[in-house]
Amino acid sequence: MALQPDPRSSSASVAESFDHSDTTHKRFKAFWKKFRKNKLAVAGLCTLLFLSATAILAPVLSPYDPAGDANDILFVDQAPSLHSTRQAGMDGVERTYPPNLFGRDELGRDVFSRCLHAGRISLSIGLISAGIAVVIGTIVGSLAGYFGGLLDDLLMRFVDAIRAIPTFILLIAIMSTWGGTAVTVMIILGLTSWTGTSRYVRAEFLSIKEREYVLAAECSGVSHARIISRHILPNAIGPIIVSATMGIAGAILSESSLSFFGLGVQPPTASWGNMLMAAQDINTMINAPWKAIFPGLLILVTVLSFNFVGDGLRDTFDPKLKD
Repeated sequence: MALQPDPRSSSASVAESFDHSDTTHKRFKAFWKKFRKNKLAVAGLCTLLFLSATAILAPVLSPYDPAGDANDILFVDQAPSLHSTRQAGMDGVERTYPPNLFGRDELGRDVFSRCLHAGRISLSIGLISAGIAVVIGTIVGSLAGYFGGLLDDLLMRFVDAIRAIPTFILLIAIMSTWGGTAVTVMIILGLTSWTGTSRYVRAEFLSIKEREYVLAAECSGVSHARIISRHILPNAIGPIIVSATMGIAGAILSESSLSFFGLGVQPPTASWGNMLMAAQDINTMINAPWKAIFPGLLILVTVLSFNFVGDGLRDTFDPKLKD
């Protein structure tokens, strides 16, 4: 005789799923209620969403080809303008050219279009390199904090050895050897910036692993991997997210610094850093300052926004701060 499913068990599972969904919704509402009290963090989040949208839609929003074309030679170092112009091109055909909101560079390329496309590179480098750093730092920190003892000593001494090396000097040495493609910059920044995350995660694991529910799981014979992934790591996610947010800002600044010295992303690929590098001579600063002002402002606004969001997340996840 075929077994019939118990309607009570299915009803219980449905009710359980609704309870889980309701709990998740309540947690998100509580998180957002606390986060939105930090006005700078909300402003930073809105700014980052806007910059991300413009970077994603750069091919649609760009009025000109960021790589330039033959007619750009007619507009070398043209100042910013809100008016469209009608002019004959190199082929003698008259065309209407859209406004140059951020002016033109030394090759006649539209700075606004290049800034939009450069944002894709700079933001991608920040996100991916911070992601690499967070993954490595979380693995190292969780192993050190959970198992402790000799493994903790070995891993933390390894972290101390890496931190003892001047990071920027190490970046310059590696980039001068490997070259400056966007992928190379992402990997190198990710592999050299995970030590701070590992320390944050280790500290959280050392605290959380002594709590009653973790000790109960250990006494029940639950595996180490399950305890780490299901009981400790979800409760340590706050500092990891904050570290990732700060890491993105740091990676964007590092890429910009490397590009400023000619060791980051190489032209013709545009990034905010190498756009600044191309505008660093004194004649440009005097005669065409817009080539440095707009990429520099974008770097400043982006880094400040990530820092504001990171501060807001830190305050939100801190249980010591009361509503």
